[in-house]
Amino acid sequence: TGYGGGAISANQSQVFLANCTIKTNRAGSFGGGVHAAWAAVSASNCILWDNRAYWLEQETINEDTQMYGGDYTVNYSCVQGWTGQRGGVGNHGNPPEFRNGDGSDRIPGTSDDDLRLTAGSNCIDSGNNFLVLNDFADLDADGDVSEPTPLDLSGFARLQDDPATPDTGHGTGP
Repeated sequence: TGYGGGAISANQSQVFLANCTIKTNRAGSFGGGVHAAWAAVSASNCILWDNRAYWLEQETINEDTQMYGGDYTVNYSCVQGWTGQRGGVGNHGNPPEFRNGDGSDRIPGTSDDDLRLTAGSNCIDSGNNFLVLNDFADLDADGDVSEPTPLDLSGFARLQDDPATPDTGHGTGP
């Protein structure tokens, strides 16, 4: 919490967010998830959900660029309350459908939260595959560090096709 930016507060800077989930953050005034003051923020392949600011209910990205000078570019992302006014491509405001977003203890932000997506989620097969970083650490030990990162933080395949979900993203599917 604080004046602005429950998760990220950018001031006179450039911020590039890719492949991020920003969930259940709180801010004192503006930008429950992200606040930019005279800054440029770019978000791609991101989920911004259940972030709140004191002054603006259900507000995830502070869109008041006239007052605060922030500039936002959003592509291939799921943003709660998305209206399309920001433009960009591949964005939506449909619920991401986390497996268990608040965990069994029902307290967000604790170690039992499961932010993996359920089958059929609107966020599956909807990103830009070209934004997945190269496998610099060779996580799958195949000697190829130029391939997209093959595993997620849980050790599962990073790129998976869900046949029940339409492919709305960009790039060749897995």
